[in-house]
Amino acid sequence: MLLKSVSKRLSDAIRKTDTVARMGGDEFLIIIPAISAIDYIETVAKKIIKAFHEPFLLEGHVLTVTTSIGISIYPDNGIDIDSLIKTADISMYEAKKAGRNNYQLYSTNMDGDTNYWRNEKSTG
Repeated sequence: MLLKSVSKRLSDAIRKTDTVARMGGDEFLIIIPAISAIDYIETVAKKIIKAFHEPFLLEGHVLTVTTSIGISIYPDNGIDIDSLIKTADISMYEAKKAGRNNYQLYSTNMDGDTNYWRNEKSTG
């Protein structure tokens, strides 16, 4: 039930032309085609983080969920789906290390130091 509710919130945060898919476990992939600027992706990431500020109420239980978003962009961060997923996954783990409830854009300068990442921490 929680995964279905998470999927709905993600779908509500994106355009009808975008795609949400569950990769497995609690990981989702969002494909956002035809963007004109990185700013749009950051706006979507912030919108998703904000959507998860509200707890889920399922069968009388209140569940709080955090989100860590890794972002990769074609063709800068990969030219096929496998490389794009890999770079998004790397940036997602950096988002988790930075404290969750934030997003990270992949950077080719990455060396494990979060100074190379854009970080938008949630402010509650």
